[in-house]
Amino acid sequence: MAIRGDDVLLVERVPEKHYAVLTVNREERGNSINFDLARRLAQEWPRLKADDEIWAVILTAVGDRFFCAGEDLKDRAELDEEYEGGFVQYVDDQGGWAKLAPVDHEFWKPIIGAVNGFAVAGGWFLSQICDVRIAAEHAMFGVPEVRWNLPASFMAQAARMIPPAMVMEMTLWGARQYTAQRMYEVGWVNKVVPREQLLDEAIQWAEEVCEMGPVSVWTHKELIYRYLFQDDHWAQRFGLALFDKVEAMEDSIEGPRAFAEGRPPEWKLR
Repeated sequence: MAIRGDDVLLVERVPEKHYAVLTVNREERGNSINFDLARRLAQEWPRLKADDEIWAVILTAVGDRFFCAGEDLKDRAELDEEYEGGFVQYVDDQGGWAKLAPVDHEFWKPIIGAVNGFAVAGGWFLSQICDVRIAAEHAMFGVPEVRWNLPASFMAQAARMIPPAMVMEMTLWGARQYTAQRMYEVGWVNKVVPREQLLDEAIQWAEEVCEMGPVSVWTHKELIYRYLFQDDHWAQRFGLALFDKVEAMEDSIEGPRAFAEGRPPEWKLR
């Protein structure tokens, strides 16, 4: 039986460095998404959002073969056989299908994806909810939904993140898979590294972004994501309004002062 329950997602907080690591823990099923994994992700985003000691998150998975193989259809079939009332009843008994995307929870802290293997179908989506992606050299990407006449609605957003022609190729020619290097070339992957360096590289990115002004980082992320489906005029007005609160912060005084004094800033989140 596949792993279910809280252990499908491992959480390690590193408060002294201000980041957390979320690790998908379903290696025996290709780290695929089942109901419990979606629920655990939906639980963790609000918790991390409320934790003032955590300023950035790394999302990765166990093993070195799969980042995520998509939705776990086998787990769904098993629940239909094993659980009284089947999968639908299981979801209902657990309180309904959870929203696993961080934007659903207005989570604006940066997320670094450490893609350790195949990221296909729902696995592509898990890489998409990350803000930057560090990929192991052997990682592969793909969106095979059309092979099975299934939807990949998340690709609408992807069309504003990488060239639309590439999104068309990936989505409509769904049998194709793409190397980490190819996805780096089209701008989806930020850096490609040997597999043994993957987590260290992601940690380096997390530590670096945590040296920036945290609230400014989070507000810029919110601005960028809210603009993905808005026009230029709206984005300009929204950006000015959004940053009013940032300009009035003590941290916005501390940043220039630290620069002038030649020292690292001491962020207070106020």
